[in-house]
Amino acid sequence: MVVVTRLLVSAILTPPLVLATAAVPAPFTPIKLFIIFKTVLAALLAAAPRADLDALVAELDPAFGDSLLDLGCGFGGIAVELHHRSGAEIVGVDISSRAVAIATARARDAGVGASVRFLVGDLARPPRVGARGAYAIDSLMFVPDLAEEMCGIGDVLGSGGRLFATVLVPGSASQTRLRGLLEAAGARVERLDNVTAALAERSRAR
Repeated sequence: MVVVTRLLVSAILTPPLVLATAAVPAPFTPIKLFIIFKTVLAALLAAAPRADLDALVAELDPAFGDSLLDLGCGFGGIAVELHHRSGAEIVGVDISSRAVAIATARARDAGVGASVRFLVGDLARPPRVGARGAYAIDSLMFVPDLAEEMCGIGDVLGSGGRLFATVLVPGSASQTRLRGLLEAAGARVERLDNVTAALAERSRAR
């Protein structure tokens, strides 16, 4: 069972882009639309706020030499910063090869390429790197099958594996539904915090 140590949820007025399996006009295949939308969202949210990183460190409590998975690593800024803070070895996974290339270059330029690595892959099938902890910053809402995702995370983390996540949901009522989905998928949610007000404040400050 995956233990979701803390889930930071932000409610938004409109839902994220939903990718249906119906035909999509070329060249915008579902996978390309996913990558485009995720890249735009990352640009809008910028890097994870320091409060999110502080919460991540406090919940997972990584130490020098620990292994962590970054699920939906994007351009790698969080992984590099987390390594600097803790000394943990991090493997980031993202569906976008462009994001992985940028993240790899960032880690190399920061001099941590040996300890912070990035791979193109499916979040539902993370690599086995001996990690007992993982984090997903604004990436779980892009997963088409949350049950499959949690099963894959639980499989690689093992019993008692710990996950920290931040999620955007369409409306406050969706928070309860999200918790229910996670628990139905076999996860145990220890703590869920509504951080909508903090996200709104960040938007107003831009």
